[in-house]
Amino acid sequence: MLLVCVLACGHAVTPAPSPVSVILAGPTIAADSLRIAATDSFGVALARHLAPGANVRVVSNRGALDLIDGGGDVVVTDRPSVIRYAASRSDFATIPLPWDRQYVLVSPGTPPTPDVLNAVHAEARIPRAQCAQVFDGPMRPITYMAGDSIARSIAERFVGTGLATSAIPLGHAAFDRALASEDHGWYLVARPAGNDTCAFGALKAQPLIETRSELIVRRGAVGVVADTTGSMRLETTP
Repeated sequence: MLLVCVLACGHAVTPAPSPVSVILAGPTIAADSLRIAATDSFGVALARHLAPGANVRVVSNRGALDLIDGGGDVVVTDRPSVIRYAASRSDFATIPLPWDRQYVLVSPGTPPTPDVLNAVHAEARIPRAQCAQVFDGPMRPITYMAGDSIARSIAERFVGTGLATSAIPLGHAAFDRALASEDHGWYLVARPAGNDTCAFGALKAQPLIETRSELIVRRGAVGVVADTTGSMRLETTP
């Protein structure tokens, strides 16, 4: 009878919204009124996904600690010192976010790689995807994005174990140009986690580690919910 009425009246059945679970209770406020910071560009993207329309600024480790002390609402970071400090305070909650980035070695071949899991100062795991290592030499410098502390630590491990001749930091634009030139160099690239491909354009991609950030939220400042897929968001109003 209901189906007949729906068809006759020309109304579509509105699907039920995805159920959400409350991770952290809090008020619902405007996204642009929140004080949100992240400690790198990946964190900025995560924060904007958690709270569309929010104003997010990049801060140093010291800046993140100052934001916590100064009444800030949200920090997205993978920096252990910031996470430890927030976890030590009863007025903040620290919530692990899904694994979000994978660091890969991009090169013409697939040179041998050192164990870098313990070289980085962030929560990390070995990726499920591994690619065959076929190395025809010689060792080369390894280039990484300046300002990426995880990439720097990986590059230093390569050099320290004799698997690269030197580590070269480049600014964002210079790094992108060098990578696009496919000039047979070695590059450390951060890409979304779960990417299992062993190719990067005409070059090879060797997955090294995956990392994730933590969501640091002042209790009572904003709510955090997750949907049935595990995707989290901050409870805000338009």
